[in-house]
Amino acid sequence: MSRPRRAAGRIAVTGTAAAVAIGGVAASAPEASSARDGGAIDAPTPPACDEVRTRSSRTAHFIDGDGTLFFTVRNRRFGEELWVSDGTSGSTGMVKDIGPGRADGFDAAGYDRSPMAAAGGLVLFAGDDGVRGRQLWASDGTEAGTALVKEIGSSAPPYYDEGPASLTGMGGAVYFSAEDEAHGHELWRSDGTEAGTALVKDLRPTEYDGYPRNLTAVGDRLFFTARDGVHGEELWVSDGTEAGTALAKDLRPGVSSSEVRGLTGVGGRAFFLFDDGVHGEELWTSDGTAAGTVLAKDIRPGRRYAEVRELTGLGNMLFFTADDGVHGRELWTSDGTEAGTVIVKESLPGRPSAFPDYLTAAGGHLFFTRWNRAHGYSLWKTDGTRVGTVRVKSFPRGPAATYPWDLVGVGGSLYFRVDDGVHGDELWRSDGTEAGTVLVRDIRRGSRAGYPRDLAAVGDRLYFTANDGIHGDELWTSDGTGAGTMMVDDIDAHVIFRVLRRTEPNTRKGTLRVGVRVGAAGTIEMTPVGRSLLRPATVTPGGPGESSLLLRPTREGRRTLRRTGRLVVTAEFTYSPCGGVGASRTRSYTLRLR
Repeated sequence: MSRPRRAAGRIAVTGTAAAVAIGGVAASAPEASSARDGGAIDAPTPPACDEVRTRSSRTAHFIDGDGTLFFTVRNRRFGEELWVSDGTSGSTGMVKDIGPGRADGFDAAGYDRSPMAAAGGLVLFAGDDGVRGRQLWASDGTEAGTALVKEIGSSAPPYYDEGPASLTGMGGAVYFSAEDEAHGHELWRSDGTEAGTALVKDLRPTEYDGYPRNLTAVGDRLFFTARDGVHGEELWVSDGTEAGTALAKDLRPGVSSSEVRGLTGVGGRAFFLFDDGVHGEELWTSDGTAAGTVLAKDIRPGRRYAEVRELTGLGNMLFFTADDGVHGRELWTSDGTEAGTVIVKESLPGRPSAFPDYLTAAGGHLFFTRWNRAHGYSLWKTDGTRVGTVRVKSFPRGPAATYPWDLVGVGGSLYFRVDDGVHGDELWRSDGTEAGTVLVRDIRRGSRAGYPRDLAAVGDRLYFTANDGIHGDELWTSDGTGAGTMMVDDIDAHVIFRVLRRTEPNTRKGTLRVGVRVGAAGTIEMTPVGRSLLRPATVTPGGPGESSLLLRPTREGRRTLRRTGRLVVTAEFTYSPCGGVGASRTRSYTLRLR
């Protein structure tokens, strides 16, 4: 595993655009700069380093790779690349710089909600090394164990290869859609080796694509939608072999497409939403056969939709929300039969619905949120029975209070974020009891929010992104206790440094004051770039906040100003903080003399 260095090395681009320099950790002020018109400027030693505010990291795509967190980080030096972490700073780092330079090595292609999947001790993902285009890669979490699996299709023009998409793990392999010159866009599978990566079936053996989508693992079978050129886009099922990949049912006979949505696997069956033209869009289920692909229940009789949403499995039961036209939007459950598809509990009998939301399985219960006038924003749980559907905890109402949201189950507990009106938007945990529903940690102390998000279960730990007000958005982990909830690493240790657009010109003297914002005490040096007729300047901010530097012309610059009334200059601002990593910015300005 390689890790980006926090070492000196400057990338300078002059002109009107910003130039980013990645500097080393500055423990003291830099050496004095020579003035262009004689003399030297002695840079004072920066004040003591009491607080260092660093930039946010851009993390995404959290996934459990056999107990190790795989995720991506996008930064200015390497682009977006694959990273790993075991929850400690020393073992958190970039796996491999796949994309050359600042190009993205990890390629989610903007539209793919599933660009990465785990199976067989490996994580497979869509990568781009700048040579072969978007292709299938695999990683065991080490640099040596991260490599191209197989080149599928050609990235050479005029052929356009979309690369692997909709990666889904099932039974020790990863299934995905990919395009090659011979078959078009079809269903593939891979065990992470070149020999074990092959086309499953050419679903539409013509020059047109089968275009498999909505890949969903249901036990040891894969359900998805695809086109074969005869039936339109319909529901398919596969056991991973060519012979075992077939149309499940032509739901809308003929060339018309069924427009299946919400595929969800529960208890060996697939549940989905479909409008057959008679019942409106309702809940359907399938065992993979035509005879076993049926309407579960016409929840809202007639052509009006029941608006089924949030299909979520708990054991062998499906939970969802729906509106039957009588009770409003409520919580429902289904075992796949009409008799077993029922409303769980009407929250407000005879009144409009309370809109249950954020359905999440954890610790043998289904948790969800709802609102009513009596209790405001509340966390609820259910075991699927009326008596077992109870309110866990209510949260205060008010302009700052919010629903509990971003719910995720980890090791028998539920984690979520909520603003209780006191601590801001922070991380909470629940064991399903009111007394056991508690604030885990006030990450950003006081009423300001830590904004935990992207909550993900990896083994028995929780990983997420949060902001403590000092380090920006960074990777955090939690074992459910305050002491065990901590920032994993300050991945982007560059101290906040911005050259502000706000300037204060003095046209009587031909000077310009430029504002800067920094995240720590340190030294900011302004030096002229190229033949710019500027005097160097230095300022030593005593801590986080705004400062300013005065841009003054040299003697020759003043003569130019008197003659023409304007002087175009380019200045480099170099920030050396008392801790963390510094940077430089280059800007161009016009000095004017009235």
